[in-house]
Amino acid sequence: MLKRLVLALPVIFSCGCVGLGYTPQGTLTPQGAAVQLADENIVRQCQYLGDVTGASYSVDLAREDAHNRAATMGATHLMFVSETSYQALARAYRCPVPGPTPAPAPAVGAVGNDDSRVAKVRAREQAAGAAAAPAPAPAPAPADGASSDHVAKVRAREQAAGAAAATDQH
Repeated sequence: MLKRLVLALPVIFSCGCVGLGYTPQGTLTPQGAAVQLADENIVRQCQYLGDVTGASYSVDLAREDAHNRAATMGATHLMFVSETSYQALARAYRCPVPGPTPAPAPAVGAVGNDDSRVAKVRAREQAAGAAAAPAPAPAPAPADGASSDHVAKVRAREQAAGAAAATDQH
């Protein structure tokens, strides 16, 4: 009977620890991993939450324990103060999270966002049309003086396309 009890005690103890939310030493939780290391320059604008002591059988595991304990306090940053072979003492801080950079306000008298969106859409359509249409093969230069006639035709087409684009914008 005593032998069965001795064998059952570790099982009962481990089930009780799991049920209580026990984290084995040396296990860095996702919340603990989110706590960032900091130095004095970083934490100047942060709220001090308190000291944290991590303990384990190695300094690395003690640091992980300190990260986990700081996370339970709601810390975002951790600054280690001292360490021994089995302990790590740190200060826990909650630092403001930088928000997204606001978009610059349009200048006074500037065209509204609707017009700029229309211009972007037109630019995309033109780029898509240019990409979809195969580029014409360059014509061989004639031996006689007809090359200037070809250049004149190309320039006329470019001017017509520019005039059509200017008409679309108004």
